[in-house]
Amino acid sequence: MSYKNIRCVLVWLDGAFSSFNEKELYRDLDLSFINTLVGNGCAGRLLTLPNEGDNNEKTCFTSQQLFNQILGFESNITLTNDLFKEQYSQLVLKLFSNNNDIELKGGNENRGVIDENTTPQQLFNFVESEYQKAKNCNDIITVVHIKPKSESINDRRDSLLFLNSFFKILLESREKDAHDYYINLVCSYNRGSVDIATTTHSIPIPSTFNLPKPSTQFLNGKEVNPNKQSPLFAIYNHPILTRKDETEVFNEEELLKGSNGSILLIQYLKELAFKLNKVPKYGA
Repeated sequence: MSYKNIRCVLVWLDGAFSSFNEKELYRDLDLSFINTLVGNGCAGRLLTLPNEGDNNEKTCFTSQQLFNQILGFESNITLTNDLFKEQYSQLVLKLFSNNNDIELKGGNENRGVIDENTTPQQLFNFVESEYQKAKNCNDIITVVHIKPKSESINDRRDSLLFLNSFFKILLESREKDAHDYYINLVCSYNRGSVDIATTTHSIPIPSTFNLPKPSTQFLNGKEVNPNKQSPLFAIYNHPILTRKDETEVFNEEELLKGSNGSILLIQYLKELAFKLNKVPKYGA
């Protein structure tokens, strides 16, 4: 279902996690507004595709390679603003980042810098100003890229707290100002070899029945072999466009309950772009 004049914001916390269910990461941390996003939305897992020629058990991605797949492109291409607009019916990507590890070539005029002095309120003002200028909010997607200063647990906790404050402002704007924010959060690991629990079937499967291959093993009609380690987690939140599932709080173990299951990371943005009426319906 597409919807008119929504403000679609995609926030990517790049390197949020270091190991599965790292309890010290969340201990005594007030993430009440991130928890609100989770509790009132739905969650799923995003599976990466190996770089060409890599053994998928050993693939380690740069931020740029992950960024390419998040936007729906292969890891090792040179991603340009023109390519993006061509794929998504002239959708304009506005990028705000605190790191120079990612770029969309030819799109510098659509890039904003988040520095160490930028407050969550200032970041919201940057984002909101883009939609205020737009004739149709569906013609823009805003991507906020936050990468912790280091892989240390304290820097990752600081990034979570910054985003918690940012989401507080987004949610309040949606409630008080009737600004129709479609809020999406993607969180990735800072290493490529993290094992997590896999989905299991609660009902016994007869030995005579062969389960069909899941959709994550196909891309554009061809079989693929996605990475089984270090998935990204996605949270989707909108009062109409997303369902509410059984996830309640922000941690990896809880997010595994997400009703969206697993999809290929390279297919992820199509879900958001479809809501903006920028791609035709795909899949089932």
